[in-house]
Amino acid sequence: AISGNTVTNSTNGIRFVQYSPSALGALTNVTVDDNDLMDNTTGLLIGNSTYWDAGDFTITGNEFEAIKDAIYLSSYRGAASLPFQVHDSVISDNRFLPNRIDPRIGVGILASQIGGARRLDFSRNEADGSGAGWRSVYSFNLMGNEEMLLVSENSASCTGDRGQEHREEAAPPSLLGGRPGGRGPCRRAPSPGGRRGARR
Repeated sequence: AISGNTVTNSTNGIRFVQYSPSALGALTNVTVDDNDLMDNTTGLLIGNSTYWDAGDFTITGNEFEAIKDAIYLSSYRGAASLPFQVHDSVISDNRFLPNRIDPRIGVGILASQIGGARRLDFSRNEADGSGAGWRSVYSFNLMGNEEMLLVSENSASCTGDRGQEHREEAAPPSLLGGRPGGRGPCRRAPSPGGRRGARR
């Protein structure tokens, strides 16, 4: 288990990587819980190299504050033919916060990006964008098949408030706590509860 850690100001808070470019790596029975992963470019990265069989993951009760992706579980573009899938896993009761746009990256922030899953429970997570806003929140991309997913009781606020600005200081006022189109301030969504809610 990876539990009770605080990791700040790094490229990847927690990273699982497979260095053999032609062999299928297996990563199973891993618990990541009750960690604070703050001010990292990516909070939790699985799939940087693409030959992964990742299963029986439990990712619960963590707090993520990211500059690009809070959770990135996917292979990269150009590698869609290589195997990657997270299966028989649970991602629940986590809290996601956006940090800032890094001009070197030049895109807004995502709470999670999952590119291939089978029998995944993604439930009771909270994406609180009231402080900075999100480019997008819970993203399931098509770098791998998405099958037999349970996506339930998640909450999110200020989704789509950050696009692909390249200069943070030039961001319009709607990206600094307001909403586009004069809809007023963006407020935090009600928490779905869970372990992380009990800690606050």
